[in-house]
Amino acid sequence: MGIKQKFIMLAGVVGIVLAIVSALGYYTAYSSLENSLEHEIAATVDARGAELEGWLLEKAKTVTSEADLMTELSGISLSTGEMHHLLSLAATDKDVQEMTRGDENKMFLPYYSPDETGKTDPTKRPWYAQAREAGKTVYTEVYQSKSTGDLVVSAVAPFYDKDRKFIGAICGDITLGVLEQQVQKIKYREEGKGYIIERTGKLLATAGKEQIMSEASEIPGIGSHLNEMYSQDTGFFSFVNDEGEQVFTYTTVPSTGWIVGMAVPYDYVFAAFHRLRLMYAALTVVGLAMVVISCRSFSLHITRPILALEDAATSMADGDLMVPDVPLDSDDEIGSLTNSFNQMKKQLHDLISHMAATSWHVYESSEELTANAQQSADASIDVAETVAEVASDMDRQLGDIDAVKQSVDAVFIGIADMTKQVEATVAAVDNAALAFLEEGAMMKATADKLGKIDDQFQEFMSAVEVIKESASAIRQTMEGIAEDTAHVVETMDDIDTVSRKTSVSTRTISAATQEQSAANEEIAASSQFLAKLASDMQEEIHKFKL
Repeated sequence: MGIKQKFIMLAGVVGIVLAIVSALGYYTAYSSLENSLEHEIAATVDARGAELEGWLLEKAKTVTSEADLMTELSGISLSTGEMHHLLSLAATDKDVQEMTRGDENKMFLPYYSPDETGKTDPTKRPWYAQAREAGKTVYTEVYQSKSTGDLVVSAVAPFYDKDRKFIGAICGDITLGVLEQQVQKIKYREEGKGYIIERTGKLLATAGKEQIMSEASEIPGIGSHLNEMYSQDTGFFSFVNDEGEQVFTYTTVPSTGWIVGMAVPYDYVFAAFHRLRLMYAALTVVGLAMVVISCRSFSLHITRPILALEDAATSMADGDLMVPDVPLDSDDEIGSLTNSFNQMKKQLHDLISHMAATSWHVYESSEELTANAQQSADASIDVAETVAEVASDMDRQLGDIDAVKQSVDAVFIGIADMTKQVEATVAAVDNAALAFLEEGAMMKATADKLGKIDDQFQEFMSAVEVIKESASAIRQTMEGIAEDTAHVVETMDDIDTVSRKTSVSTRTISAATQEQSAANEEIAASSQFLAKLASDMQEEIHKFKL
């Protein structure tokens, strides 16, 4: 997997992380915004409920004030006209349709309508009984006014005598038309429909098309949540009707128990959510695009010089050392790597160039060494052959010397024999001469007698002396020859010893010369291999472009 693919994978991982972070951010913002909107809508409804509660309390205060006034005047006998006048003090409120006094004496005195005393028993009216039982100002359920025929809700307050005995009640009728005006104000940012529902399930007021006093349980989406609204003072839920998805928020009016609610279109309430969703989607897309663009730009920033390095390395691998330097575009680690690569290329170019020159010198030197080794080998072979011939001649000379030595020994023996024979001859001659002298003496005596014999004897003696001298000379000569022969024998022994040593040395020299010849042949072979290696190196170097 290439670096670019790794950066693409990194961009994908970062994109996924960014999407997850965006999703978490959106979910958090959505939850926060949802809570904020819920609180805002609830606050709107609560404000309207509180406003309605204040309005109702204001109306009830009028009735309560009237009842308190009646309590204060309970000990005074008042005429019907005076009582009617007292009712006028409370009937000035334009939202109050009717103000009626009823008491235990069966007086039934409305302010706007004719006097019903004697015609209608106030003690039989539900509002009268409710005031008596409650003992305080309360609101009645919605009912139809007999005097006007309108649907009204009444605020009733009891009044007492000085002994705190119940003696009657004041009833102020508030028309539902007034509630209609109030319900029209229940809106969320000028949008939504307000509802006021009585706890009996009757619809008191609505900004929609529903019928007043109809059953709230029949309102689509709202009726199914009535029990929930009855059990809780405030709440929030959504439903779907013909107008689409709606968000309904409600609260309870404490004084009457009425449910004040507001239905707002979901899309209107959560339009901010759509904007938030679009914003987060746009931010995510923009973030992903920026990540992709950044990773691509960063990968190009990294891969471009690396690809340039790869191309240059490929060219160098193909033998092109003249490839231009890789451009140095940055001073980071990639720039440092590029600078190192350019330096390596230059040093490699110089090294190969130096190797080319050196290999050529090695080739020439190996050729010369091969020639010299061959000459040395040839010379060694000649020396070995010559030494071998010398050794062979020495062997023959040793054989000749042995033969001469044997001949000399034979001559020496012969000379010795001859010397012995000469000595024997000399001895015999001496003996003969002595005998002859003896006989000569005898012969001399005879010679004296014989005259001529003396001359012959002298000649014989002279001849004997000559023979004696010759024998002595021969003996001396033979002794000299014997001595010389002995000296020759000794010399021949010395020559034999030296010749044998020379023969051994010659064989040793011959063997060493043969070994030197073999070594020279090995040197020659090595030189030839070195020459071939230098030639191959030259061929390989020629593949580079220097």
